[in-house]
Amino acid sequence: PHYGPNSTWSTFFVGQELGDRIDYIFVTPQYLRVLQHAVLTDSNAQHYPSDHFPVLAELSIKT
Repeated sequence: PHYGPNSTWSTFFVGQELGDRIDYIFVTPQYLRVLQHAVLTDSNAQHYPSDHFPVLAELSIKT
């Protein structure tokens, strides 16, 4: 399952419109299974720490 917005880009300011999906994690399905993935939008006060949101994936190695 996915958590968070589909966008991975924003301004530094909370509440403004989110941008496009421009950050990815690529996997080879032959070797890896995606268990979960997320775009994290935590902020400190009214500012994001970056104009790119962290992209996180939990993977499992296929045996």
